Amino acid sequence: MAEFTKLSKKEVNSACTRWWFTSHTTYNYQRLMSGGVNCAFAPVQAKWYGDDKGKLVEALQRNMMFFNTEPRWGAVILGVALALEEQYAEDPDSIDPEIITDIKTSMMGPFAGIGDTFTQSLLQPLILSIALSFGQQGALFAPFIYGIPMLLFDWFCT
Repeated sequence: MAEFTKLSKKEVNSACTRWWFTSHTTYNYQRLMSGGVNCAFAPVQAKWYGDDKGKLVEALQRNMMFFNTEPRWGAVILGVALALEEQYAEDPDSIDPEIITDIKTSMMGPFAGIGDTFTQSLLQPLILSIALSFGQQGALFAPFIYGIPMLLFDWFCT
């Protein structure tokens, strides 16, 4: 394997953006949002394990475990999991890979509760009401009033 390099801020933001666009597009009843997690992590895992197909497959399988949370606050979980994956990729002896899955699993419920309460019930209706008022006036930028703050929120959380 080539010399290990840590993720840049750009790579973290790219993973977050991939999560933002795919968290709901890969739903299935067996694994729910895990396809979005894999889509977000695949490029950085390919960077870390590109020439070690066994480790790459192991990482992809680890991230295909059941995952379900509120998508905006799920970015927090993604950030934590990404940091743990980076630590494991840098030094496999430093962390048990099952801990990565266990931490993601233990954070899903609490962050879903926070996200559903705060984001879905308060923040999104507020931002959407502002965006809709601009949209009714014919402003073409109205959809971005919702999308851009949510993406920035995810980048901050990741």
